[in-house]
Amino acid sequence: MFWQKKDPNSFYRAGLKAYDEGEFLTAYKIFKSLAEQGYIEAQCKLGLMHDRGEGLQQDYADAVKWYQRAAEQAHVLAQYNLGILHASGQGVRQNYAEAAKWYRKAAKRGHASAQCNLGFMYHNGLGVLQDYAKAADLYRSAAEQQDAGAQRNLGIMYGHGWGVPQSLVKAHMWGNIAATNGGDASVRDVAAERMTSKEIAEAQQRAKVCLASNYKDCD
Repeated sequence: MFWQKKDPNSFYRAGLKAYDEGEFLTAYKIFKSLAEQGYIEAQCKLGLMHDRGEGLQQDYADAVKWYQRAAEQAHVLAQYNLGILHASGQGVRQNYAEAAKWYRKAAKRGHASAQCNLGFMYHNGLGVLQDYAKAADLYRSAAEQQDAGAQRNLGIMYGHGWGVPQSLVKAHMWGNIAATNGGDASVRDVAAERMTSKEIAEAQQRAKVCLASNYKDCD
């Protein structure tokens, strides 16, 4: 495969084409060849294939190995996925502090799911000191990127006044937005049980404004 050395990007695209067409063995061989030469995208993709068991036996330890190599080269998806495996204890000994470290790296680069997961860790004191304010900030960052889980969790924070001033209107608003995006509607419904019809109408209007502004006007 002399042309891979001349043009690794074309070689990688050939791997992606094979992957998309379900030719996993071909894709695996291409990704592995590139990954061993330090090609970051191939390292992450190889990690994904081991993680999911696509075309080969599922092997979380190998997934960790390849995610780690890509993550150390600042690949944001690899950082996020490595965080997941450390949090779940798949392929490595469960280590919430290590999970938080990798989530934090991805979160700083704007990865919404990493922001939500790191927020959850601050929310519950997993691998970090419990800090409701940091949790709420992280949920907010992810919520503004349309992460339904973060929107739901931000609603919970407002409902209880954890890290933010308590506001049933905002709890309902974020719970409603989460439901609109396919998430759990329970936060909205629980808040509604404690609200007046006027407050519910206000929350519904705020949700409309927030969505219409593409999350730029959600206060």
